[in-house]
Formats: sequence, C-alpha cells, structure tokens
Amino acid sequence: MTITDYIRSDLARRIRIGKNIPEKLTLAALADEYEVSLTPVREAIGLLHEDGLVLKGENRRLIVNPQRVGESTEEELGAPPKPIDWENVLTQHVLYESLRGSQEFLREEVLTERYGVGRTILRQVFSHLAGSGFLIHEPRRGWRVRELTDDDLRDYIDIRETLELKALQLALPHLQQSRLQVILDGNQPDERNRPQIDNNLHRYFIGLADNRYITEFFQRYGAFYQPLFDYAALGGDVLGEMASHHREILESLIKGEEQPAREALSRHIRAQYSAVLKVIDKLDLRNNDGEPIETHISGLPGEKDKVTEA
Repeated sequence: MTITDYIRSDLARRIRIGKNIPEKLTLAALADEYEVSLTPVREAIGLLHEDGLVLKGENRRLIVNPQRVGESTEEELGAPPKPIDWENVLTQHVLYESLRGSQEFLREEVLTERYGVGRTILRQVFSHLAGSGFLIHEPRRGWRVRELTDDDLRDYIDIRETLELKALQLALPHLQQSRLQVILDGNQPDERNRPQIDNNLHRYFIGLADNRYITEFFQRYGAFYQPLFDYAALGGDVLGEMASHHREILESLIKGEEQPAREALSRHIRAQYSAVLKVIDKLDLRNNDGEPIETHISGLPGEKDKVTEA
C-alpha cells in the first residue's frame, strides 16, 4: 500500500463511519497530520473527490460530503489500514544503495517527492542510520551512504553471535516455558505445510538479559542489519531453514538443555551470512549507467563459523 492509498483509505473510513473526521480538510493540515509531503495528500484528496466523499464548497474549500458521513459501521468496513512503516521503507532504500556501492548523495527533496514522506520523518530515520554508521550527513550536500562490505557483515555477525549467546546465558534463569512454547508454535509449518517464522525469540532473550549494553548494540546496529536479514528470510527455502533453527533452539531450552541450545543459536546466526549472499545474488544491482555491478560481499565464512563462547 502506497502512502496515497493509505491516506485515501484512512480518510474514507473515518468519513464513512463518522468518527475522527479531521477538523481542517486542507492539504497543509492533512500533510501535518499524516507527516508526509503535500503530493500524496493532494493525490488522495483527488481520489476521494472522485469517490464522492469529499466535495468543494461554494468558497472552493474542501468539505466532507455530509450525505456520506456515517453511512457504514466499523464492523462493515473492518479493521483500519495499517500505516506505512517509514523506518523500514527508508532503511530498505539505504540498504539497496549501500549494497550497490552508490557514491551519490541521497537528497531530501528527491526522496520526499519519490516516497511522499515528510522531511521530519525522513531526517529522523536517516539520523538513526547515521548513528549506526551507515549514513554520513554533509551540510548542503545531503546524506552519503557508506558501502556495506564483506568485513562489515562478518564483523557484525561475529559480535551479534557473542552478544546473543551472552544474552541467552543471562536470560536462562528467567525463561518461561509457556512463552517458549508460544514462540515454538509460531515457527511450525501452517496447515498447508508452508514454513512460518516467529523471530520473537531473539527479542525475548535480549529483553530478559536486562543488560543495557547488549540492548543498545541491537537498537543501534539492528536498524540497518535486521531488515537485511528479514529480507533474506523471505524466500521459502531460507524461511524454512531459519524456522527449523528456531525450533531446535526452543526445543532444547524447553528440555532444559543449555549447551545444545547455545550451539543451535550459534549455527542459526552464522547461517544468516549465506542467506544474505543468496539475496544479494538475486538483486538486480546496477550503477547509474544501468550496468550490472558486483558487491563487496562474497564467499562463505570459514574460521569464523566456529561457535564463539560468550
């Protein structure tokens, strides 16, 4: 769903059920409410006008069609649409540019027009990524992407493995069998034997560890790397493999077998390197002239495959 579609759907729903209708139906006011640029709001209002939900009054100002207010119930329209996750959308953009080694600056005016996102949100997300070291802001020029290299990915996996194993060790006395079982159930194939994955076990361990340095590491660097790993797990074969790893970890913990769980967790984290390679191999990465390019991420880990003791 695009931001235009979201605004159109959200406003249409609010008008039709007669609840939470904006007091000011101006482009500027709606852009502020949805924290986007004027372009998607203008497009959404145009579509709502075509739908007969929004009219132009005698003074040419936008008004809600009073005959359409409250024409439906919440039950009839179902759940409201989900807002766009701008953190994820913009991180994906930066990730792609980083993988292809782009040397161009990401200019705010270009991105706000392309995605319809407001500059406030864009700067918040980019500042977060700059704090993780993947964007560099240069005044009056824009945001420069730092290329993701093989060493970056390997080093992150190394540190992630060490800290997650430590988090699991600290979390062990606080693990709840019922919670582990719920996450295990979320990693079982569905009724049609299609793989499903529930990544909550990682957040569960890190949260129970109650170590602010571990938490801050994943909050800071996970903003960039986690979308890469999530995207890598979208393929059915990779998804099934990752879910299988999760089941192995969780089943060991439910049985009270700490060492097998640690070894399974280590293998799971290491396997994400090859999963990322598969994704990169499928991406159509090209330079500004449209020529295919190679990334600086290649090969499989060797010695670094060993389990790191926390």
